Amino acid sequence: MKIRNIFLLITIALQTACSNMDIDRRLEQALELSGDNRVEMERVLTHYEGDTMKLAAAKFLIANMPGHYSYADTNTIIRYSHAVDSILVAMKDSTHNLIRDSIDACALRFNVEKIKKQQDIQHIKSAYLIKNIDQAVSCWQKGRWAKQLSFDEFCEILLPYKVQELQLLDNWRERLAKWPASSMDDIDRSDPYKNSTLEACKRLTIDFNAFTKAQIADDPKYPMMKWETMSRIPFGSCDHYSFTFLPMLRSKGVPVVTDFTPHWACRRMGHTWNLVITENGRCFPFDPAGTLPGQGFRLNEKLSKAYRHTYSYNEDLLVMNQHEQYVPSLFRTTFIKDVTSEYIKTADVKVKAGDWVGKHKFAFCAIFGDFDWTPIAYGKIDGKAVEYKDLGKNTLYTPFTYTEQGELLFFGYPFVVLPNGKYKSYKVNHHKRQTMVLKRKYPALEYATGFLRRLDSCEFQASNDADFKHYATIHRILRCSANGSCVVLPDSVPAYRYWRFFSTNKEAHANVSEIYFYDALGKVIYGKVIGTKGSWDNNPSRMRQAAFDRDILTFFDAPDGDGSWVGMDFGKPIKISQFYYYPRADGNAIAPSETYELLYWNNGRWDSLGKQKAASPQLVYKNVPSGGIYLLKNHTRGQEVRAFTYEKGQQIWW
Repeated sequence: MKIRNIFLLITIALQTACSNMDIDRRLEQALELSGDNRVEMERVLTHYEGDTMKLAAAKFLIANMPGHYSYADTNTIIRYSHAVDSILVAMKDSTHNLIRDSIDACALRFNVEKIKKQQDIQHIKSAYLIKNIDQAVSCWQKGRWAKQLSFDEFCEILLPYKVQELQLLDNWRERLAKWPASSMDDIDRSDPYKNSTLEACKRLTIDFNAFTKAQIADDPKYPMMKWETMSRIPFGSCDHYSFTFLPMLRSKGVPVVTDFTPHWACRRMGHTWNLVITENGRCFPFDPAGTLPGQGFRLNEKLSKAYRHTYSYNEDLLVMNQHEQYVPSLFRTTFIKDVTSEYIKTADVKVKAGDWVGKHKFAFCAIFGDFDWTPIAYGKIDGKAVEYKDLGKNTLYTPFTYTEQGELLFFGYPFVVLPNGKYKSYKVNHHKRQTMVLKRKYPALEYATGFLRRLDSCEFQASNDADFKHYATIHRILRCSANGSCVVLPDSVPAYRYWRFFSTNKEAHANVSEIYFYDALGKVIYGKVIGTKGSWDNNPSRMRQAAFDRDILTFFDAPDGDGSWVGMDFGKPIKISQFYYYPRADGNAIAPSETYELLYWNNGRWDSLGKQKAASPQLVYKNVPSGGIYLLKNHTRGQEVRAFTYEKGQQIWW
């Protein structure tokens, strides 16, 4: 049965029930969807007739089972898993890319892509559910780590018979409960730790990391295998590690959930992580392939929305998928819920809609993603307004819906939720024009700024002595930025044959990315590259020539710190009018000779303000409409772009 038909049947029931439907009503709808498997579901309910708590747990599982899927042919998945095991043994010393290619080729041989998927409600067996319920209840009531959970929390966190879709319905809980965790052996020796859920989770995380030797990289195309195989793949995404760790934790009765953000609010990509609920009710997020519970976790990232993977379905999303013809892929599952307010302070925002509302019940909201607007939230329509709940503050959003043809229809204006909870709209003003001076196309993030302090106090020097016995300090860097810098020299600076960048501190390693020298006529000039020979760790791509290869992504990394240098011998004294320099960074500064295009958001589309070939470390655009949202693209190379506003002569990144 198609997923949309399932939504239809369940929605019919929803229309005759209150918003918090009685579990028995949802249970009956699930039983109707079970078809020939109804006898198995009823056998579970009959089995627990004398146990009120376990019967309620069984009803929860069955009532929320429609929409959960597993592979129909588990034998093929098991054989595929064994084949991958052999690949991992044979290729243990190979690169991640080669291993991934081999696993993907293996999946192709087993035709994994075409294995039929079946609804759990129509195929799961009573014996499996009964065993799962008994084991989960035992972990909760007799275990040491989850007694703090309410019954509802238990049902959502420990009870489910699977932690993700297409998981094998095998005895994972029993097997993984016996998984060796050496760090847990002496937890009883410490009185404060012996009943600490946080400490138990920490130690299991340490053991898991030691076992998997986690390396973040792209997953194989079809990563769903037996747990023992999945956990041995020596690389994976944050999703992979979060979901692989989860069944092991739950098998030992440690209450952990998986949360995610579809996209960070001011940088590329999103993230998935785990969260543990401790014995005192406190919650600690952590990265199973990185940080431990209780350590600082992504504290500097800007969060707009966070969602939690759930076993129970989200009634809003159920109605949305039935009612709306077009829905962003993020919301095509009903098994997530919004938990943003558990992480940050949020605000509710109402945006006026228009005549397009018609029969729509929902509209959506986007932030700027990797290349364009990315759906991040949904809101309910009330009259001629859309209310978006729990939006993260200090983030740029734009509201949208879909046309009857499935195209994005943006309405209203992009807006930023301010720290005080109010919001500010950005409506481009064509009547008020401005001049923009642009120095980057993407914000300078931590990976771009980590080496900048090395260049503070370093100098540009000039001499007519090859050994710089006598030299003039032409320019000293006071505080290095991730942008390119232009140094204009006064006429009083005489001609010199030798010009160089000189490291004045032991950490600098002459980490300059690019230097451009211009003669008195304003033309770029070249000479013979001179300076410290070699590079750190003998890396051939980071020799002194990298400072003059006209690529701001490459850089010189001298073998020594203090006293290392790189420069040019022009063969004769040359009067330099100006020079540009770039530090070791991310390549997103404006680079000479590369072609850029400035765009602005105008009535639901990106309109161009023209292309420019850069002649210096900055671009100047005149006669630009003010008050809008802008985007700068590099058509020569690179992909990273980011929306920004322009305020008080500065690019403000969103």
